[in-house]
This record gives sequence, structure tokens and C-alpha cells, in this order.
Amino acid sequence: AITMERFYLLVVGWPKTLLSVLLGLTCIAALFAKDIRFDSSIDGLLGHAEPARRYYDGVRDLFGSDEVAVVGVVADDIYTELTLTLIRRLTLALENVEGVERVLSLANALDPVADVVDPPLLMPEIPVSDSGMARLRDTVLDRPIYVKNLVSSDGTAAAINIFFDDMSEEEFLARRIDEKIQNVLDVERTPAGPDLYFAGLPRFKVYVAQAIKRDLRPVSYTHLRAHETLRYLVCR
Repeated sequence: AITMERFYLLVVGWPKTLLSVLLGLTCIAALFAKDIRFDSSIDGLLGHAEPARRYYDGVRDLFGSDEVAVVGVVADDIYTELTLTLIRRLTLALENVEGVERVLSLANALDPVADVVDPPLLMPEIPVSDSGMARLRDTVLDRPIYVKNLVSSDGTAAAINIFFDDMSEEEFLARRIDEKIQNVLDVERTPAGPDLYFAGLPRFKVYVAQAIKRDLRPVSYTHLRAHETLRYLVCR
């Protein structure tokens, strides 16, 4: 009680001084606030000396960047003219998204088994007959490199892999690439069509950054309420 009474006397006895101090502290905080960044990277989660970090760096050195997103196309059977046409249409649309380096799917995958020197497309044309569709299925299943990478072994799911230009996470967020990809999928979603899913590490990073900002809003609101309460005590 004595402490609160002293605080109250300080507030009512030195209102202008207290407000000046608060204003100065707020200005100092604002100078540093402009440099605040949201780090949603894997690098920020792993310590530099941890075994998991060394393993992670080794995998990246061996296989390249992990900045890959995947659009999943799920249907009762992807080996239909409707679904394969959708995969081709999505592949072309995603290639045109700014910030996307390349896209890999059944629509543009090459077949090095057919010709290792000048490989043709794995699916030059979308089959329109049952026999043609069966041949395509057999060809894909005969290429282990594509099974479970571009298409599931049971033929109920296909993957469209998205590789991005070299950029920082801040630039990825600022260019709203995640949102643009989601817009492409929204255009192609239909109640009767295949289910479309969007996943991958870049997608996860965007989700984490958005969650952090969302969770910080109540903190900012609480700070504002405390500031307004103090102003009321000083100026009443």
C-alpha cells in the first residue's frame, strides 16, 4: 500500500516530468522498434553447435536448398483427363508467379529412361483413351525416381514441386509469394474437382511469421491501455 501511495504521489506531483520521461523512453523504443524482424527460419531454431544443426547443414550442402513448396493434388484417381489437365494448368500458372524459379510436375517432367541424351517429356500429351492412360500409369510406375516424388504409388495423389528464386525470408514475405500461390489454387478449386493442398518449409515460415504478429497484437493493445490509464491518472 505504501509503495502504491508513493507511486500515486509521484504521478500527481510530477505529471509533466513523468510524461516527458515516458515520451523520451517511447521515442528511444521507437528507434529500436524499426529494426525488429521476425525470424521464422530453421537457422533460428537450431544452435550453431548442435548435432541437429550440423546434420541439417550437411543435408543442405548435399542436396541443395530446402526452400521448396509442394502443391498436393488428391483425387480418387489422378490418371484421368480432368485431373491431368488440372495439373498441367496449375504447373503453367505457378511458373508465372513472380519469385518462382521453376516448377516440376507430371506435366513437365522429363523421361531420361527413354533417351538419356535428349530426354522427352514423360507425358508429351494428355491421354484421352483408357489404353493411353494405362500406358502412362505403367510408364510412371516403371520410373522409381518419380513414384512418391511426383505421384503416389496408388495413383491417388500427385505433387507439384515449386522452387523459388534465391531471396531472403523478408523478401519472400514482402513479395507475398505465398499469397499469390494460394490465389492460383483458389481459382482452380471446385467442389467436384480434386482436393488441392499447399505445404512446404516456405509455407511454414509464412505461417509462423503471421502467428507471431497475431500473438503480439494483444501485447501492443495492453501497452496502449496502460499508457492511457497513466495519462488519465496524470491529467485528471
